[in-house]
Amino acid sequence: MSVPQTPHWRVRKQAQLRWQTWGDESVVFSTLTGDTHYLDLLASTGLRLLERQSCQITELVEHLAAQLEIDADSQLQRYAEQLVENFAALGLIEACDPCV
Repeated sequence: MSVPQTPHWRVRKQAQLRWQTWGDESVVFSTLTGDTHYLDLLASTGLRLLERQSCQITELVEHLAAQLEIDADSQLQRYAEQLVENFAALGLIEACDPCV
């Protein structure tokens, strides 16, 4: 089995996220890790998408741009890549097969 070059990402199957939002800021608690995380609007929008469906980073960029009415430029691409890397390191998300 080969590893895809552009993996899909999703919130870990075992995780349940508990959200509290105030304006553009959110706090999310992961029942899997027992950790609480402070998220800005971009990060919370991205994590909520990955909670609903799996997607590639390019799809995440498109979603963030559309939801927040911002440009899907190279800066947003780098932000999304860093966001996925950070969420994975925190144990919030995992790589997965498409459509899972």
